[in-house]
Amino acid sequence: THPPTVMPTLGYWAIRGLGAAPRLLCAHAGAALGEVLYSVPAADPSDRTEWTDKKHSLGLEFANLPWLKDDQVTLTQSLAILTYLADIHGYTPADAAGRARVNMLLGAAMDLSGQFTSCCYRWYAKEKHGEYSAAAAPRLADFE
Repeated sequence: THPPTVMPTLGYWAIRGLGAAPRLLCAHAGAALGEVLYSVPAADPSDRTEWTDKKHSLGLEFANLPWLKDDQVTLTQSLAILTYLADIHGYTPADAAGRARVNMLLGAAMDLSGQFTSCCYRWYAKEKHGEYSAAAAPRLADFE
């Protein structure tokens, strides 16, 4: 596989969210990353038509956000996007055992991230924030 000759473009909501990790990875690599940002109108936060009206016309196998396109791939799913970007920027171990450990780390990080994300939404009871923090602390230690 050769590196892409076209700058990758990331499509995601106009928030950090799941778009943050690909942006940070590219910034760390000193690589450009184009973006297509989808907005939700402040007057109607349930209106997602800017995305839903376009999602089936973008050539995505699985119409979802985030998405990433360059001259070699069209991807959705956060881990697929991160793995691809890590690979093209030289952050992927050469051996199968090293790649398996990276995938294990990614899975553990996504588990923790998913639980944290729940705390960020209005529907999540603030009383549970302490429970999350207490449960997350020992899991974070695994990353040291």
